[in-house]
Amino acid sequence: MAILATKPGKVVAVVGIGNTNQTIPAFHALVNEIDICFCFAYKKCHEIAIELVTSGKVDIKPLITHRFKLDKAFEAFELARNRQGMKVAIACNDY
Repeated sequence: MAILATKPGKVVAVVGIGNTNQTIPAFHALVNEIDICFCFAYKKCHEIAIELVTSGKVDIKPLITHRFKLDKAFEAFELARNRQGMKVAIACNDY
């Protein structure tokens, strides 16, 4: 369904597959130049990652290289589009 919903020239990321035999609309992806990226995800990896962050064993704060307020969102998107930051965050409130 994701391939059929994706705009031409864009990318679909497939993370994990429940069944080893899947049918995909490859011709649709081909004629619309949709790239398909397959990623294998280990079961419960996200739970381990959340535990590492919440316990303080891993500090993810340095991953955010740039922070912008909502009124500067255009600048934030331009910076991210130009790949000038690792992680660009936009604050939608004053917290």
